[in-house]
Amino acid sequence: MNELDTLAHDIARYGIDRYEDEVRIFADSAFRRGIAPALAGILADTSNPSIVRERAFGRLSAAVQRHGRIGLDSVA
Repeated sequence: MNELDTLAHDIARYGIDRYEDEVRIFADSAFRRGIAPALAGILADTSNPSIVRERAFGRLSAAVQRHGRIGLDSVA
């Protein structure tokens, strides 16, 4: 299981709020690469309801996998 799969599993089990740092890194990384910037914005915006952000995470994860992997530590 890769980092993104692990994060997806953890979000599904414990909720997105528990993983704000990882989610922010993932959203920022996808946004900078031009992968579904609208979804990345929805995901990064903590004022959105959790369910909206979780759905954006799922759709953004699929888009990232179509474009190639983005590691959660690739922000540097």
